Amino acid sequence: MLVSDTEQEYRSKELFNKQFVFVMGCPRSGTTWIHKMLSEHPDIAALPSLKELTTFTHYLAPFEYWWNLEKERNAGGKSEQGLPLVWNESEYDDFVFSYLYRVYRKIELANPNTTHILDKHPGYIFNIDLIKKYFPKAKLIHIVRDGRDVVLSMYSANKKIGFASQLVDVNIKLWRDSLNSAENLKKYPNDYIEFKYEDLQNNMKSIFTEVCKLCNLNTEDEIIDPIIERNLFGKNMVSWPNEQITDKQRKAGNVWRSKMSTREKFYINKFAGYLLKKYGYINHNNWWFENISEKLFFYFKWGIKAIYNRIFYGIKFIVRGKI
Repeated sequence: MLVSDTEQEYRSKELFNKQFVFVMGCPRSGTTWIHKMLSEHPDIAALPSLKELTTFTHYLAPFEYWWNLEKERNAGGKSEQGLPLVWNESEYDDFVFSYLYRVYRKIELANPNTTHILDKHPGYIFNIDLIKKYFPKAKLIHIVRDGRDVVLSMYSANKKIGFASQLVDVNIKLWRDSLNSAENLKKYPNDYIEFKYEDLQNNMKSIFTEVCKLCNLNTEDEIIDPIIERNLFGKNMVSWPNEQITDKQRKAGNVWRSKMSTREKFYINKFAGYLLKKYGYINHNNWWFENISEKLFFYFKWGIKAIYNRIFYGIKFIVRGKI
């Protein structure tokens, strides 16, 4: 073995006896905001708010996927390849705990007197079971934001830093898939909290206090209040924000109502309307149009465009066939 300690020896180390906290949620939903607030708590060790380890998303999750796939294929006689040829399950776990120890030990050494280790990445929402496999006592923090505002925020992030997409269907499907994956949190009812971005915006102290209670953190006013004050909405935004937060942005729903086309709203409703309803963002599926004339005009334009495309590509196909 290339690692010196076994899984049991790693588990016995002081680092793994600390409380691990993982923040997750769809990108552009406020994960950086709540991570920054938690990272300012004196009992927590964490990277600075704009830095993300991606410990599970980009590294351990793919590794775990190929380990399990090759182990299964080898056992079934379908192949003979991969690390399962030279490692057994115990040796694999030793390797994983060596990796996790080396990663989080760096965080601990920067803040050696803390009792908690904090890690955050939006993609962790797809790694819930994997996180709990290696950190059974971990606390999971899930923040949800209105999918319509998330889509608009993704547009902005795409223009500024090349993240996400300018396509409404791509962005809303990521939001949908993230919330569907969040259903796995229910397997661990005592170890997670889920709240809305909009509720954090309007009731910061109440929500943040509940998060701290779940994580067994000190919730005395002299600790909580300064953190709240430093992180009020619009005062100290950190995740590639607009230069200024306008009055319109301070009220939920104002931005998407003024900026979204009927087409964008239609596709959001088509792909994720049921989740908007589940999380209380809409009451019915007719929210995407203001009146019946807008709905009929949209379908009329859509129908005309569909007919045009059929004629155009039909002629193109015939011409190419003749050539």
